[in-house]
Amino acid sequence: MEKEPSVFLRKDGRYSSTVTRNGKRKCFYGATEDEVREKIRVFVNENADICRRKEERTLEKAMRVWLESDMRIFLKPKSYETKVFTVERFIVPALGDRAVDSIVRTDIQKLIADLSRTYAWWTVKKVYDALRLYYSSDNGIAAGDYV
Repeated sequence: MEKEPSVFLRKDGRYSSTVTRNGKRKCFYGATEDEVREKIRVFVNENADICRRKEERTLEKAMRVWLESDMRIFLKPKSYETKVFTVERFIVPALGDRAVDSIVRTDIQKLIADLSRTYAWWTVKKVYDALRLYYSSDNGIAAGDYV
């Protein structure tokens, strides 16, 4: 689901590209396009373990990394803001302090049931969609097991 970063020729004759990981922007420069792509590949592979080490993370930390590194790229700004609000307002208070591995299907079903007693259908759907998207993206978890 990851987009290939664009590599472009600068006025000074060097090639350049920018990659955002964990909310931080990293620029790469090189004499050729292939050199820049190789630097990006090495950087992404070195940082993959940091982004995806789920057994040590709480759901709050994992979803923040996921929002910043994956969703910011693919969503329009307003959609991204709505997704962040939904996670911070509804998911983090209920499940945020739990380890990613410890959350099971019944926890999510209970959250959805509790929210549906208090909030409108549309709000509950946003929470469900955020959780479904998180668990179906490349986080090492099968979506059908949880949502």
